[in-house]
Amino acid sequence: MEAFRARDAIRVSQLTYRQFDHAIRSGLMRPSRSGGRRRGSRRLFSTRDLLAFVILADVLRAGVRVRAVIPALALVQRGHGLPPLDQLEQAVIWTDGKVAHLVQGGERPRRRSRSGAVSYLLHVGGAARRLRGELHEVNINV
Repeated sequence: MEAFRARDAIRVSQLTYRQFDHAIRSGLMRPSRSGGRRRGSRRLFSTRDLLAFVILADVLRAGVRVRAVIPALALVQRGHGLPPLDQLEQAVIWTDGKVAHLVQGGERPRRRSRSGAVSYLLHVGGAARRLRGELHEVNINV
């Protein structure tokens, strides 16, 4: 499996260094390949981590509260059963801020939001497509 450095994650996600560092230090995101637990230790990220950073950047640009999509980011980064990047073309993640579900190819979300709660749909397929393009552009093969 590939391991990407922090500068690769920042470049492909188009987050600022400050946004990226805040996501790591706050515990919102964690490096999957290498902890970066101590000062000066290297942070290494997986492709799924990079996809979560791309989605995080989309959420921040849209002005959505990050807290509302934390379950979706966790599903992308650590969720079991999530297909590889090339199989996420039609994928959407539904979340209500408490739980998140992957929805493929026109399915409906399995769970309805509690009354009055706001639901979000995050287009993972578009983010995966952009990530593949960014990785290709910077000569990183996935």
